[in-house]
Amino acid sequence: MPFRHCAHLLAGRPAVLYSLAMVVRCLPLALAATMLCACATSSSAAPTPQPAREPASPQVPAPEASDRAPRFSYSVPDGWSTRELPGFRYEIVVGAPYDSFAPNVNFVDERYDGSFDDYVSNSLRLMAAEFGPTYRELARGPLVLDDGTVATRVSFERSTTNDRRLAQVTYFIDTAPRRFVLTCSRLASDQRPIDAICDSLVRTFRIVDPGT
Repeated sequence: MPFRHCAHLLAGRPAVLYSLAMVVRCLPLALAATMLCACATSSSAAPTPQPAREPASPQVPAPEASDRAPRFSYSVPDGWSTRELPGFRYEIVVGAPYDSFAPNVNFVDERYDGSFDDYVSNSLRLMAAEFGPTYRELARGPLVLDDGTVATRVSFERSTTNDRRLAQVTYFIDTAPRRFVLTCSRLASDQRPIDAICDSLVRTFRIVDPGT
């Protein structure tokens, strides 16, 4: 399935479900394509040195986006990299794979005219209904960002359609009238300090331009 078709399958879903679904539907396609590309070129070309990474990289919308999307910045963790998924508005941030799954953080936003508390409550109800008995919330509380914004941090586990157990942390950030949903995902069996790395990334999240 091409990336762009994958994006179209998720179109119209609430932001939190869009964010969680792209982890298992679209990210594997991106990683598989990257691995195939690397295999095709490894025997004929020397590795290309990577340029020094800026500590914070403003994100811009995909060309097909009709509205002026928000622009934001964040610091990419050491050893992680950004990936562009055609058809999706924002890049994702990806770490080293464990058991064929790469931990990652994705970014989704949507307009919501109600209160932030209502937005979080409604999103969590949708999550519980979407994943049914495989969904188990572990913790919920505030996370203070470097700019003073207080995000809501929710950690949970759930199973995918192929019975892999994911441990995820979703961060709800109030940038009224838009709401941002950032989701960090790893395999539940991955005991590396991925959640702490994601917390550190999210703390550096900052809106550069609120968009329209």
